[in-house]
Amino acid sequence: MTIGATVRTRVDLEDFEKTAVEILKWSELGTNISFVAGAGGSNGCVFTIQVVDATGAPVNAVFNLAAYFSSSAVGANLTAAAFTGDLVAGASGAILTEFVAKKYFDLITDATGKFIGTLTDTAKTQGQYLVVPRPRGDMQIAGPTVTASYG
Repeated sequence: MTIGATVRTRVDLEDFEKTAVEILKWSELGTNISFVAGAGGSNGCVFTIQVVDATGAPVNAVFNLAAYFSSSAVGANLTAAAFTGDLVAGASGAILTEFVAKKYFDLITDATGKFIGTLTDTAKTQGQYLVVPRPRGDMQIAGPTVTASYG
């Protein structure tokens, strides 16, 4: 008689291995994220996310990042804001998946550890924070947006 047996699938192990590799990559590098947010084109706010090492130097590797917009300075919620436009990838990185329209994304950086995206919002919504949870459990948070954040 087997009690508490768990069936493992190949997908479970592949997901585990991917997660373990990401955590190892982050912990070995002492990796952090630096943010720059500034006015872009008409009604656009450009967010630059750069993965950096413990000294602040860019890490030349591709990273998979989740990112979401929050109205909380500590990233405690998913914003209720109704942005008029979407976050669109720019010259660096790509958006792989949009989990919640205009609010929650799965991103990858380019080979230099950088993602650049522009959020377009004609309302120029203020008080929004871009949050990137890290595999080790904490979060990096940029913001808040202010009127001057938008072009």
